[in-house]
Amino acid sequence: RDFNYLLPGGEYKEKISRQKREWNMQKSKRNLNNWLLLYQKDKIFFQLLIIAVLVFGAVAFMKPDKFLTSENILSMLTQFPQFGIMTFGVMLAMLLGGIDLSIVAIANLSSIVAAFIMTGGTGAQEGREMAILAGIIAAVIVGAAAGLINGVVISNFHVPAMLATIGTAQVFQGVSIALTKGKAISGLPEAYSSIGGLNVAGILPVPFLVFIICAVILGFILARTTFGANIYMLGTNVKAAGYSGIKVRSYTLKLFVIGGILAALGGMVMMSRTNSAKADYGEAYTLQCVMIAILGGVDAQGGAGKVRSVVVAIFIVQIISSAINMFPVLNTYTKTLIWGLTLIAVMVWRMFSKD
Repeated sequence: RDFNYLLPGGEYKEKISRQKREWNMQKSKRNLNNWLLLYQKDKIFFQLLIIAVLVFGAVAFMKPDKFLTSENILSMLTQFPQFGIMTFGVMLAMLLGGIDLSIVAIANLSSIVAAFIMTGGTGAQEGREMAILAGIIAAVIVGAAAGLINGVVISNFHVPAMLATIGTAQVFQGVSIALTKGKAISGLPEAYSSIGGLNVAGILPVPFLVFIICAVILGFILARTTFGANIYMLGTNVKAAGYSGIKVRSYTLKLFVIGGILAALGGMVMMSRTNSAKADYGEAYTLQCVMIAILGGVDAQGGAGKVRSVVVAIFIVQIISSAINMFPVLNTYTKTLIWGLTLIAVMVWRMFSKD
């Protein structure tokens, strides 16, 4: 039984106050420990969040009149989904310890096929609205077929992923050039071309919503399904995964097919924004996608990487890209140089982070 009520009033209040302080301190320590455990569990994600806040704050401080406007924010939310979705395709290949350098070529080939169907190959948009769905389906099929070709070359013929996808990228681009004779296919149905600039409720651009849907689905597959767990196991140790009963060839094929579909979706988003399709659109995205994946913590040797970290990395790269456009000294021709230097810096950072 507690006899504290027998203490004088002042002493009793002081003891209660002291107990409350001790409880609050213990609660604060528990909360701090929980945050530290959460940080240790996903260190890369929180590091990227800090970098994103710092980069955003720096650009906002230097160019508040241009950067902190609703037009610029909406523009950024519209710009990154196309290369962001392609980055997910590169990420999947890297989880297996490979890389997909044909992602942009697949995106362009898929969008060209879709554009031919939507315009009837004539560039005329009258009466072509009903062909939009057929064009989207055809693009997804082409993307899946291209991914399957990559998977077959890599898994059946045991060609390293980098060499295989360099070769297939040339093939896919060659087919695109042959189909279009090097020209752009324009004049898409207005119902489709308007999607690139359409905002849901005047706030969220449609391309951004497509990106979020892809991120949520892919994140769920990798983090919450047996299929996702097996992918990480394959990337960590292929031989051990094979001995445990995982069908290595089947998973490789499936992963590159999914990557091809993601490339096709990225190509369709890009086509809705440019209102055209061409064999050489987005050529700089290949380097950019690889850089984002590595920045997002995807291990180039396979077996590690999370979608949420890659999403934050995509935001960081978009902020930097927008900042470059706001400074006249840093023209668009210096972007490739900046991305190359950034890629080297990120790889060095990741190497020292592991150590």
